[in-house]
Amino acid sequence: MKLPFFFLITFALGLGAGWWLIETRRHQPSQSLTQSTRRIRFYQSPMHPWIKSDQPGRCTLCGMELSPVYEGDSVSESAVGWVTLGSNSIQLLHLDSTQVERAPITRTLRLSGVLEDNDQAHRFLAATVDARIDFLGIKSIGQDVQEGQVLTRIFSPMLLAAEREFTALNRQKTSSPTNPTFDSLITATRQRLLQMGLSQAQIDALPSKSPTEMQSEILAPYSGTVVVKKVSVGQYVKEGELLFELADFSSLWAQLDAYESDLSWLELGQLVTLQTPSIPGRFFEGKIEFIDPNFDALSRSTRVRVTLQNPWVTSNGITRRLLSHRISLSATLRSTLAALSVPRSAILRGGPVAVAYVDHGGGAFERRVLQIGRLGDDRIEIFSGLAEGEKVVRHSAFLLDAQTELNGLTHSTPRGTAPLMSTNNDVSFPPLNPILHQHITAFLKEGATISESLAADNFAAFKSHISALKTAFATLQLTESTPALLPIVTVLSKLSPVEEFKSIEAARAWFVPFSNATADLATEILGHGSLEGIHLFVCPMVDRAVSGSPKKSRWIQNGITVRNPFFGAEMLDCGLEVKARP
Repeated sequence: MKLPFFFLITFALGLGAGWWLIETRRHQPSQSLTQSTRRIRFYQSPMHPWIKSDQPGRCTLCGMELSPVYEGDSVSESAVGWVTLGSNSIQLLHLDSTQVERAPITRTLRLSGVLEDNDQAHRFLAATVDARIDFLGIKSIGQDVQEGQVLTRIFSPMLLAAEREFTALNRQKTSSPTNPTFDSLITATRQRLLQMGLSQAQIDALPSKSPTEMQSEILAPYSGTVVVKKVSVGQYVKEGELLFELADFSSLWAQLDAYESDLSWLELGQLVTLQTPSIPGRFFEGKIEFIDPNFDALSRSTRVRVTLQNPWVTSNGITRRLLSHRISLSATLRSTLAALSVPRSAILRGGPVAVAYVDHGGGAFERRVLQIGRLGDDRIEIFSGLAEGEKVVRHSAFLLDAQTELNGLTHSTPRGTAPLMSTNNDVSFPPLNPILHQHITAFLKEGATISESLAADNFAAFKSHISALKTAFATLQLTESTPALLPIVTVLSKLSPVEEFKSIEAARAWFVPFSNATADLATEILGHGSLEGIHLFVCPMVDRAVSGSPKKSRWIQNGITVRNPFFGAEMLDCGLEVKARP
């Protein structure tokens, strides 16, 4: 009887201990139960915290399993500004990286200007006495004058009296050669005649001048080209009044307009190559002699001076200066400096800051805000933000920037928020930022214009709008994008018009795939925000208009009246409007 009683006691004690444990666990929540009620924000690599996902998986760099991060957990700040891509995505985006290095930066400046006369060689010819103009040796502005040439013949009572006094004194000197008084009088009179405009040779010839001759000749004291003529035959002039202005065109000043951003590439003595449309195919060289420190308040530009020699040339028996006054010029300058730099394509400058993406390998890219310096033809000077030897994304960096904006990974992300990066292929199309929306709208409007020209059977208008379409598409490519737009942009880039269309039939053959890709782009945008005035249509029988085309194709146009670009006037109203998806 004792053995069963022992078993009963043991069973009772075990039952009591089990009940106590159950009650204890029931009143004390477990850690796993508490954790299971918390919402998982995202999954993060423990070794590479910038790699995140909204679904479980493994790190693309180290292969470790991603750890869940719950609400309330701290987030590693190293993830801010990072994005990671798989090898397939890198190949699809054509990402290419290059090293940050200290390399020559070359900048080619193209300046325009005007060829001015050398104002240091200007000469003014003024009346030296009160006189009447009886003859002019200069007929018009632009006439070349040689030193000693007769400028004008004048009648001046004052000058005539001085000439006769000089002649009389010389005669008296001849009759009384030993009288020293005549020497001083003759010298004084000679000085008066020089001041009145006569040359030494003219004064020496006065004793042989006819006493009945009432006119005096005024000779050119130096050579030049007449740029101002203020006198005519028969005009009375006063002493000091301007008669002519002469300029020396043997050397001319090329006055080039330079803006503030150009000054860092300009220096005195720099070689400049110039061209002028008045002498096509010929190049002139000179050196920068002066950079005007006074800027124009309105244009924010200043003048850069280059001196050019202007030799005489003979054509058809006529001798003239090679270069003409005030002709237009275009100048080309090349400057090179060595500095820490990267290719221009690696820098994104769509906003208030300059951004580049550093390639850390393994598909990890870091967004860096930079301070940039001078912009060369192919490279940009880097002041801060990058170190020599680092690698930056050279091509398609704008797609990475779009991904970081989409994921909220930029430096503008509030502290403590968790940016996500989706690992599946079902990427939702986010709302467009205003800049991207503006560029896409401009591109679609150009596409609609192309469609209208084909609908009107206007081949000339089609060709004239192709260049505008290229420009709009280039702007679209350089703008921020999104993963949902990437396949569409890729298709459009392959269909970019690069050939010369020979006929409207060839234009329509190119337009079919282009219009479908453009329609896809419009469909995405119309589904998330209307584009005013742009409508989407579909034609069910395009293969009858364009050989080898699919049976059904879409196009976009301005206005709601059907204008079929595939058929044109042959079947202009063939088509139905496609409503945007909700």
